[in-house]
Amino acid sequence: MINYIEAKYIGPTCLAFDYGKTYKAVGYDSILKWVSIVDESNENYLYSPDLFEFSGSFELLP
Repeated sequence: MINYIEAKYIGPTCLAFDYGKTYKAVGYDSILKWVSIVDESNENYLYSPDLFEFSGSFELLP
């Protein structure tokens, strides 16, 4: 079973993300429609999916 999908950050570089770097998407909130991403702090937080390109399907996430 796959526990995450890859998410390439396409927003501007900031404290949480580097432009073009790939991060792990570990969950999806179907109510908010935001994605739980493990960021540079090695913690997962909810972020807008508009900031990422995904290589996989949210149906694979728990």
